[in-house]
Amino acid sequence: MIKSFIAPALGAALKKLKEIVASNEERGARTVIFCEDRLTLAAERTVCAAVGGTFLTSVYTFARFLTAERGKCANLLTSQGSAMVVRRLIEQSRASLTLFKRLSSANAAQDIYDTIALLYSSRISPDDLAAVRADNPVLDGKLRDLELLYRAYVAYLEESGSVDRNRYLSMLPDVIVSSSAVRGADVIFLGFQAFTCSVAECASACMEAAKNVTGIFIGGREEVYVNEASASFAGAAKAFGGLNSRALPSDLSPEAERMRAHIFDPDCLNGSDRMPTSAVTLFEGRDEEEELEYIAAGIVRHVFEGGVRYREISVMLPDMDFYAPKLARVFGEYNIPYYLDKRYRLSEHPVCAFLEGFLNCAADGCTQGSVLSVVSSPMFYVSCVKEDGRPFTEAERRRDKDLFANYMLRLAGYRGGVKRAPKEEVLKALNLDISAVQRVREPFLKALSRIPSKGSGSSFCNALRGILSDFSSKDVLDAMYSRYAADYPSLAEFSGRAFESVNAVIDEAEKLTAGMEMPVREFTKILKSGFTAAELSLIPPKQDAVFVGDLLKCANTGSEVVFVAGLTGDVPASGDDTAVLTDRDITSLNALNIKISPKIEQVNRRTRETAGLNLCAFRRALHLSYPARKGGEEGGVSRIVDYARALFCSPSGGALAPLTGRQFRRTAGNLKYICSSPAPALRALASADSPAVRSAIYAVLRDHGYEESAQSALALSPARGNISCGAKLYGTSFSPTVLETYFSCPYKCFMMRGLRLAEREEGVMRPLDCGNFIHSVLQNVFSPAVNAIEDGAQLENRAREEAQKLLATPAYSALSADKRGEYAAARLIDECVSVCLGAFEQLKNSSFSVGEVEKICRVPLDGGLGLYGRIDRVDYSGDMVRVIDYKTGAIDSSAPLYYMGLKLQLPIYLSASASGRRAVGAYYFPASVVYEGKRDGVFRLSGYMDCSEDVVRSTENSLQDKQKSSYVEAYLNGSAVDSAMSREDFADFLLYSNLVARRGAAEMTAGNVDPSPAADACAYCKLSGSCGFAVGTDGDERQKFSVTCKGIAAIVRKERGEE
Repeated sequence: MIKSFIAPALGAALKKLKEIVASNEERGARTVIFCEDRLTLAAERTVCAAVGGTFLTSVYTFARFLTAERGKCANLLTSQGSAMVVRRLIEQSRASLTLFKRLSSANAAQDIYDTIALLYSSRISPDDLAAVRADNPVLDGKLRDLELLYRAYVAYLEESGSVDRNRYLSMLPDVIVSSSAVRGADVIFLGFQAFTCSVAECASACMEAAKNVTGIFIGGREEVYVNEASASFAGAAKAFGGLNSRALPSDLSPEAERMRAHIFDPDCLNGSDRMPTSAVTLFEGRDEEEELEYIAAGIVRHVFEGGVRYREISVMLPDMDFYAPKLARVFGEYNIPYYLDKRYRLSEHPVCAFLEGFLNCAADGCTQGSVLSVVSSPMFYVSCVKEDGRPFTEAERRRDKDLFANYMLRLAGYRGGVKRAPKEEVLKALNLDISAVQRVREPFLKALSRIPSKGSGSSFCNALRGILSDFSSKDVLDAMYSRYAADYPSLAEFSGRAFESVNAVIDEAEKLTAGMEMPVREFTKILKSGFTAAELSLIPPKQDAVFVGDLLKCANTGSEVVFVAGLTGDVPASGDDTAVLTDRDITSLNALNIKISPKIEQVNRRTRETAGLNLCAFRRALHLSYPARKGGEEGGVSRIVDYARALFCSPSGGALAPLTGRQFRRTAGNLKYICSSPAPALRALASADSPAVRSAIYAVLRDHGYEESAQSALALSPARGNISCGAKLYGTSFSPTVLETYFSCPYKCFMMRGLRLAEREEGVMRPLDCGNFIHSVLQNVFSPAVNAIEDGAQLENRAREEAQKLLATPAYSALSADKRGEYAAARLIDECVSVCLGAFEQLKNSSFSVGEVEKICRVPLDGGLGLYGRIDRVDYSGDMVRVIDYKTGAIDSSAPLYYMGLKLQLPIYLSASASGRRAVGAYYFPASVVYEGKRDGVFRLSGYMDCSEDVVRSTENSLQDKQKSSYVEAYLNGSAVDSAMSREDFADFLLYSNLVARRGAAEMTAGNVDPSPAADACAYCKLSGSCGFAVGTDGDERQKFSVTCKGIAAIVRKERGEE
């Protein structure tokens, strides 16, 4: 008999499984359960709950069943072995490939193998690919390359006598038909989401051989379900007379059932029928760490006051790799036991990076980066003893590594530098301990000498085994296991299994490359493909532990409390169409009778179903949370949150509003959960702004022996971020640009100007370098000597000469290193000439002449502080003076920015340059060619000026009355422009910069580093991942005021008491 049960959720499916197994046990019937790997543990627990220990019921994946029936296959190729074979074939066939010849990433071989496996499971052979021709040249190129690699892969299997997993599993239908374990037994297919061709064939074989076949699937008519597996099962049953199908009732709580029935149904978003409940809550964290701290405090509350065991709580995450390190820190601080249900890529372990680092050193001739990546590895363990026989401590070994890194950075940073023997006198002169350098250098070179530049696969594999032995890798990994077993049991087990797994990959690589001669770089690619493809599944280390699973992949069998974190706008994920064969390709192939499944669209629907069912796995409470910023970037909010708001409301009937971190911390009832462990309690003490709260936390910490730590925490100001060494950090003299950065955001100023963080230079030409180039040419051309130049042709020759001379200097010579660079350099020189001609036209058509360039100015402030800087150009005309700053980027000199302290530089420079003269203008000159239509002059000066008639006329000699100048934003006796002021207003306008500078300098040097961003400062900030400030959650940006230049002048007069 063939039956099918359609369950609304996994809990109901397991309940039905329990009933069938118990019934079969009572009548002595054998039961064989087939399920996906993700459900084996749940199925085994269900069987044990139904009948205890039994010999009548077995749980299998198809691969385990085949191994149980046929024994372990001696020539079976693992998935990592298949990936290494494909990488080897790519390297060998590179000359014949078209689109795939440039595939070099470690994942590329795995992706190609997965596509070959997909073709095989869809019953498509290399000959089938050869028989079709696609009209699309890109698709046809993919088909030709796939055919070549697929055929070569099949040929390799036949020649070597190996069997990969696909061909191994293709034996299953025949094994099932002849198996005594299946014949006469009840076979159950549990929880499959979809059937491949192979699984469908296995189902047909079971229907032929077994007494009864039952399918228990998750499905229904609701929007969340895919219903692929149940449909395939029913299709297979048609050949055996059909089946009986029945829907199982839901056993979910009312809230979970409502979620299941309507999640992902867009019609419910427009409804007004919301269920009042306190079981569903929303939380908005500042970032992912605040999310996890909320979850940790919530777990403590449910365990200690709700009577829930840790094992009855689950945390579902959409991005396990991203959240895992943060989860380890937060749950470790709260002493929460947890099990991370994920498959670990072997390539993630340091031992793989250690071996790959040595291979890279052999391939690239020991570049500085390759050498330091090896030496800094925890696997680089050198056992040394002192003169008295005592071994070096861990701290002493780490010191040796640091000294060696200093030696590499200062003396051996070039390719192969580590191989050159260091000179003792040079090391002494630099205070570098030569014995420490040699203690690291010598074992490194000894191990490196094992690796040939070209050799057989066996020679490379033996070299790697020797390196593992040289550095006592087995002992190091055992020590890692012991060190982390208590606090990080999963990672400890990962390290405990890493040595065996790495050696297994090396052994397989040796077998696959037997008899082959290859350069070290090619072998490295093959080995990396194996490390990347190899994955380890770990057993839960503790019985009573919080389950942490992947929202989009794991199957949650049901929990009392479910926390779902990371619900940003990209959850549930919609996989990008970036597979080797895209959905469009697969659709095109369908027309050519090449039918491949699944498409990415199907995969996305299955992912959505998994996520939806995990959301319904709660019995008591569901907590949904999302970070305002994830990884320092705005992440948006998942539509799952929108559905929760549409389906539920608060018990009082109000909208389901998200709780913020600040609200959660300020609720008195939550304080005991937040402070349940010392580290969170100390953070709460340092940030609390209520004296009563601070006293309460302090008393608890004091009573538990943390009084000294509590006093240190109390010393921190909760109201704002401060450092005690502001004056030392910034000094007593700094540039106006530093103050502008401070007014943009004090924290950004601290990091960029105080700590002097900067982007690493990559040795390539950046847009910033091109701007600096134009700026330098302008400085060289527009010296006071330019006043003697009479015409544009002479100026053009001078500009071109200076640009070519500058281009030959080391700083810019890389720009013209190749043909493309030569073209770019020629265009850059042309742009320099255009910019210089524009500046020359302004100068010659005015009464001004260049007086000074790169003029150093100093402005004293209060408290011994001062400003200093260099002015690009100072022009004079009689007693009038103006300053010009060459600007290669965007220019915005609006009054609101000046008012906020973001544009102080020009007014400060002009005031400092006047020195008894009449200050008349502070301008930015746009030192770049703008390729777009503009209503007037391309090189118009932008800034602030005195619009008196003599000033405007001196700026442009030929200007007529009432006419607008071509060079500045001003009219001659005409319409008013905000940035062009009367002489009196302009003088007061300039004084404002001094007032603001004094106040800002005092705050900055006093140590204020509190994130307080000006409008739009957070939009493209590179420090957003470190400051922790989330706009809207932690506060708002300082908005621009609607103020005019004349209004700013009035503020100064009011400050003097004149208005």
